[in-house]
Amino acid sequence: MTYKSILVHIDDSKRNAARLDFAVDMASAHKAHLTGIYVLRAPTAVLYAEGGMPVEFYEKEAAATQELANAAKAAFEQRLAKEGLSSEWRQGQGDHAEIVVTNARYADITVLGQTDLEDTSSSTPPD
Repeated sequence: MTYKSILVHIDDSKRNAARLDFAVDMASAHKAHLTGIYVLRAPTAVLYAEGGMPVEFYEKEAAATQELANAAKAAFEQRLAKEGLSSEWRQGQGDHAEIVVTNARYADITVLGQTDLEDTSSSTPPD
């Protein structure tokens, strides 16, 4: 079977590079278009303070999250430019699973990672 479009979930986890390597290998083998999907995490407030946090807190969180997304995008684009593959970048904010699944509907195959509860660097929420 030949794949024309591959979606790869990109995040900030330690296993992201391995996942991207696998997706790039697949895209190269099938001469497929590779799409990276990144979901911006929602700002997190301390539960007891939710609703009482200043606007600046949420703005700072949003800026930090966007910086992570920008770094992930730059790494993705740099890697794909080196490989000479057809690619695109997508990102969204909201329900993590819903955004990934919605984008997966438009791909022949989707490359996802597993939740690693030991990896606190990930922007992907645990199951």
